[in-house]
Amino acid sequence: MFSLRGSFLLLLALKAVSVNAARPAFAGNMSFALTCELEIECPPKMFCYDGLCDCYGYYGHTGDDCQESSAAGQLIMLAALLTSAVFQQYQNFLTLYQLKKCDAFKAGTPAGTVLLACCSSTFFEACLLTVYLLVTIGADPDYTVNDTARPLIFGMLVIGKLTGMFAIPIMWMEIVVKSPGNNSDENKKKYKQLTRIIHATTIISSSVVFILLLLGKAALVSALFVLILLMLLALYQIASRKLAIMICKNFWELGLTPSEDKFSNNAEKSGHKAAKNIIVVSNRVFRLISAFICFLLVFSRTVKQKSIPGIVPFLGVNGFVAICLMMEGICRNYVRLGSQKKLQKGGFGVGRGMFGMSKVTALTTTAMSSTTVEQSSVDTN
Repeated sequence: MFSLRGSFLLLLALKAVSVNAARPAFAGNMSFALTCELEIECPPKMFCYDGLCDCYGYYGHTGDDCQESSAAGQLIMLAALLTSAVFQQYQNFLTLYQLKKCDAFKAGTPAGTVLLACCSSTFFEACLLTVYLLVTIGADPDYTVNDTARPLIFGMLVIGKLTGMFAIPIMWMEIVVKSPGNNSDENKKKYKQLTRIIHATTIISSSVVFILLLLGKAALVSALFVLILLMLLALYQIASRKLAIMICKNFWELGLTPSEDKFSNNAEKSGHKAAKNIIVVSNRVFRLISAFICFLLVFSRTVKQKSIPGIVPFLGVNGFVAICLMMEGICRNYVRLGSQKKLQKGGFGVGRGMFGMSKVTALTTTAMSSTTVEQSSVDTN
């Protein structure tokens, strides 16, 4: 099914790229009166706003002829984000290498999917930033790369991002069905059913967003993406709390930082720590997705050059990418936490990389030997 879907999307992408006509030539002040529906209907250095062409403020184009530049701040921000993306990808591949060396990585597992999604998303974020950088410095004067590569890259980024975000709740459910008292056949059956539903939702939502991006329906994509992210917010909050209670029935009574004398044995202590990790990661992702939605809404509404020169798109796009990098750091480090037993055995630490600082609690060796609660789908024996 994946190969058929991939082939269909690739054909659609090639078709969308092939039909992109060259942009019209700049016609002086008359260009500002050109009506448009899509960005490619405007001359280079211009975009479509409110049905009319205007200077592309995000790339720093200003003036009556859109030839003046105010892109110094944008160049600094793009260089910083691109450097961060490269470092983030280094962390992703380092984690992948260490997990494979410790025999703790399986591509078909939920945690393996999360890690591969992090690698994919970071790669396409770096590609997207490179496109923006090329246009900003004038290396793409006809906007050929901007018009053909950017929608495809953005679409692939969305697929990787949604795949990773939907896979984390599956990791949580797998932890629950491995925990003592919750590993019944009925719970395993429910886990499989919910997993199929989440996979179907991921495929449908990412495919629709991808297709709309290739068709140039940016406003519709933004609205749909916000709805998907709101659904993720609800999923993370509801699922994390229900699963935490299943792992540790008195979790909310104990609170996030109970004293040692509250636990009767190591299994109860380990169960509380596993539940705490789910809640902490859920809360951090909840805050990031909320910020993600704000930046996405800003990204979808570009203010005219003459009123606020590029400030809104500047903050929207760069904030959007920065939040993506933060999410990937948290997701990657949660995968590392789930495999800490094998990582420590192989001489590697759990560690926290750039943009991935999350206050999750490492489980002690004693606790790990007494229960399987903390084992994620990566760390299988």
